Amino acid sequence: MSFRFTQRWSRSRYAAKVKARASMRDRVLKAAADRLGPPAVALARARFAGQADIAIDPLETECRAHPRGFEVRAWALVPHSEVPARLANSLAPSIDKLSPLAPSVRQIFFLSTSYGIAIRDIAILLDMPRRDVRRAMLNAIASLDSKAEW
Repeated sequence: MSFRFTQRWSRSRYAAKVKARASMRDRVLKAAADRLGPPAVALARARFAGQADIAIDPLETECRAHPRGFEVRAWALVPHSEVPARLANSLAPSIDKLSPLAPSVRQIFFLSTSYGIAIRDIAILLDMPRRDVRRAMLNAIASLDSKAEW
């Protein structure tokens, strides 16, 4: 009788693990499907691929209708000569402190601060463990908080 009880208990425990993994898989697949973006974003990437002054973020998925077509968020390069000195002086320390970090750390910091995406969702988007995303975020914050000279 105890054997049957143990067998039943282990089956239900196994079923719970299977359900948890299936749920996780579904969340990851949904995040991957969302990340691919609509055809409008792919068209915008193809159209501006040759222009060095315009770049579309690899994780960009949003677009919106416009009377003349559609709009996709993009990065536009502003040459140093056109940036006011006061603005350049205020941005330079932050850029200098973030530049030595790994590209993935900068991307995680950007997704969290600019788009307001939660660490849990960033982990799913980038297919990384949540602990690594949290650690990368803390590294970025620590690098911004540190003084250049002690």
